[in-house]
Amino acid sequence: MRELVRQWWGKAPGFTLATVGLGSPWTALVHGGLVRRVVTTFMGEGYPFPTPQALISRAVLEGRLEVSNWSMLTFPLRLLAGAMGVPFLPTRSLLGSTMEEDNARSGDLIAADDPFGVEGRMAYVRALVPDVALLHGWVADRAGNVITASPLNENMYGAMAARGGAVVTVEKIVSTDFIRRHADLVRLPSQISVADVIQAIDGPVTVTACSSDDENCDQFSKCNVRDPLWRVRERILSALGECTIAELAADPPPPAPARAAVLHTHL
Repeated sequence: MRELVRQWWGKAPGFTLATVGLGSPWTALVHGGLVRRVVTTFMGEGYPFPTPQALISRAVLEGRLEVSNWSMLTFPLRLLAGAMGVPFLPTRSLLGSTMEEDNARSGDLIAADDPFGVEGRMAYVRALVPDVALLHGWVADRAGNVITASPLNENMYGAMAARGGAVVTVEKIVSTDFIRRHADLVRLPSQISVADVIQAIDGPVTVTACSSDDENCDQFSKCNVRDPLWRVRERILSALGECTIAELAADPPPPAPARAAVLHTHL
């Protein structure tokens, strides 16, 4: 946050800030005129008890800050839609409220009958897709694999929905070996590969029982298929290592357009 303020103070970037609660330390961005619009569920301070934040309230009253209000259900629901790559998600929240009216006017919510004719009137909230997300976690390695803790909710949804990825701060930088030992706690994968997951669960990737370095075989010294099988193993391991979990979680690329077959003959 301090670095954002330092880089942009005195300028007018007109940021849109999406956060579940707008208070400290976001106040500096508002006070400095860096934020023009905020998408949020609450504006004020939460500690030691909920109270308005004077600088933010003044910016709203003076027309320097535009506010888009959402509930603590529909805000993360919008980010979840962005993370899933779908244009909207349905909910019954906000129906009949002024937030339904306000967000319908802005084009971020549509209320309509259930298209299947079962559930009655529904609200459809537009996916929220940030340009970049800010996330704080417990630890990460230098490849960007992040271990963080519950409650995740909008934090992880925002990071996964962001077009430009996430800027992550952590309490400590750790080794990739540490990340592998605690792979079940990784919530934001970067370079964790399919090979890492397989080896964490099943141990070393092998083609045959002898394809390891312990030479635990009576035929090891005179085996003529040992080296070819080891090369096969390395090829498999390389292919699995080049495919990351993040790639598997991403939407598949669109199929290539069909091309007409060309028959080449020698007459």
